Parts: sequence; structure tokens; C-alpha cells
Amino acid sequence: MSRLFAIPPVSPLRSRIATGLVAVLLALLLVPSAAILAADNDEAKKKAGQPSEEEILLLMRMFSETFEQIERNYVKGIDRRRLVEAAIRGMLKELDQYSNYISPDQISRFQQSVSQQFGGIGIQVRPDLVVATPLAGSPAYKAGIKAGDRIVEIDGKQASTFPENRKLETAVSLMKGKAGDPVTLGIRRTGVKDVIKITVKRAIVQVPTVMGDAFGKDDQWRFMLDDKQKIGYVRLTHFARRTADELSAALGRLKKQGMKALVIDLRFNPGGLLSQATRISDMFIDKGRIVSTKGRNVRERIWDATKPGTHSG
Repeated sequence: MSRLFAIPPVSPLRSRIATGLVAVLLALLLVPSAAILAADNDEAKKKAGQPSEEEILLLMRMFSETFEQIERNYVKGIDRRRLVEAAIRGMLKELDQYSNYISPDQISRFQQSVSQQFGGIGIQVRPDLVVATPLAGSPAYKAGIKAGDRIVEIDGKQASTFPENRKLETAVSLMKGKAGDPVTLGIRRTGVKDVIKITVKRAIVQVPTVMGDAFGKDDQWRFMLDDKQKIGYVRLTHFARRTADELSAALGRLKKQGMKALVIDLRFNPGGLLSQATRISDMFIDKGRIVSTKGRNVRERIWDATKPGTHSG
């Protein structure tokens, strides 16, 4: 005779309890494994001379508590971002003289500079807000801004009020903007007593990175420094996407003019794209190693000079 067994339904409460017990049992089974893995990981790190996870957490807690104490007890209010960025720079300074922190703003400016195009007035400015040069044909050049002019005011904002550690960045961000929009600069010029106000209409500016000794009558750079001795002169402001092509064109002009010697001016050049720097080096070296890079977690890269890349003349 077959028997039928009625199985009583499980109440929701009992179901939740059972599920909870299973979860706890699974957790108890997994924790020892996780602990073993963590211990093995820490042991491996110790052998490799690296701090364990626990040490890292303690160090981060030390930083966090120090930051909290400064924020809570320092006599003046603090700029959190500035303080954290200073701490980052301090860490990198401890490593060597070459490691450096680049902020998001600086990255943005770098990307814009290597693209060689932006909405602005077309001047190159030094950190002390003195105009290094107006770009040929730019709105600033047409408005009469000259090399050596000191910017003291932008759209009514006094340069003396800009943060000392961000003076140049602040000025540049105020001068850039939508093409067609005006911006008014207050400048001090040698030999002029009062501040000169100049309103410039922004435009899409194409930024050359290869410059000469002076502008010619055709508003083009003059690259021949000494016509008698046939000494050429080129200034590379930074290494951007078109720098090598611009330099090649300038050298072609100088060759036609009978150049016998060449001065390459790299003063105030902050760097830029490695690919452009190696192309330019290859113009003057016909063989041998130009540069190589080696990293802890990346493969070594090598750039050698080639005869076809060398400039002739």
C-alpha cells in the first residue's frame, strides 16, 4: 500500500531563518579561506618588500586623522584641495627630483596646448603675467598687445587678487572663451604711466610652436638671425602635434636662404609629446640611440636615429 505524506508548508519566518542560517554557515566556511588568502597575500608582499594590506590601512588612517585634525584645529580655514595636492606633491618629492604631480587642470591645459588650437586671444604669457609674444595674426596681435606688456587686469578682475600658486592658470582661463566674445585686458607697458585698457575679440587660435627672431613685414616669422653670417634661429615653445612639421618647413626656408649655422632656442620650453621630440632629434642625428624609456610595469621602448629622417643642408 502506498502511503501519502502531507508536507506542511514552511512559514515565511522559518524560511527566512533557514536562509539566514545557510548564509551564516557559508560565511563561516568562506572566512577561513579568505583569511588564508589574505595571509598568503600579505606574506607574499612581505617577501617582495611591499607593505601588507594592514600596514597600508594604518598609513592611510594616519593621513586621514592628520587631515581631520588640521581641518578641525588649524587657526585659519583651509583649502582642502590645495592641502591634499600639497601632500601629493610632498610624497612625490620624497621619491626623486623628476617625479611630479600634474593636476586635472594642468592635464586639460596640456592637452589643449598639444592640440595647438583653442578659443582665445592668441598670446603666450609667462608665469609673472608678462606677455612673451603675441601670436602672428592673432586677435591680440591685431589689437596692439606687445611682448613685454604686463597683464594687471582681466575683465575688471585685478591680477593681484589671483591665487599666488594659480596666477597663470587663473589668467589663462579668464582670457580663453567662446570665439566672438570680447575680453578686456588692463596692461602696463614700459614708458607708459597709466594702465592701458585693450578690448580683444576672442577667436579660434591656431598656435604655432616654432617661432623665429622677429616678424617680417608680411607678419611671418623671420628665421634668419644674421643675414651676413647666414645664422638661422628657431625657437621651439613646446612639442605639440605639428611641431616637427613646422620645424621642417622653417629649415626648408633657411636652406633656400643659404643657412650655414643654426641656433635652436629651447628656453621656457616645458616639454610635450615625446613622439615630436624624437622626430626633431632625428632631424639632426643620422644614427645612434635618441632615447629609451623603461618602467617598472611597462616594457622598454627605444627610439633610434635613422638616416632618412636626418635634415640635409
